[in-house]
Amino acid sequence: MSITTSNLATQILCGCTIIVATLTMIVMSAAPNAEFVVAIIPPWWAANQRLQAAANAGEIVSLGQTSSIVVVHGHPGNVASNLWAAGAILVFVTDKSALCSKPKVRKAI
Repeated sequence: MSITTSNLATQILCGCTIIVATLTMIVMSAAPNAEFVVAIIPPWWAANQRLQAAANAGEIVSLGQTSSIVVVHGHPGNVASNLWAAGAILVFVTDKSALCSKPKVRKAI
């Protein structure tokens, strides 16, 4: 049995779909009861639109290297669902959310 290009492409697409669906289920199941979450807001939105979407969901604690990545604090039952409603691409919980923040520069004394 030979594998055709279209058959291989179909198998790869199915595999990727299963991986994405599994990761989405894991991420969505972790976020609903969290107080602090990291969200990816669509990078093609204007910067002020991204920040407004995050601010509507809760208190912006910090920004990532771009304003598309935000750490938001809010009510454990609402912050994740508010971010999804605001248009976030991805919302997840991590105890390593400080890694998403810009490093603080310390002044020499």
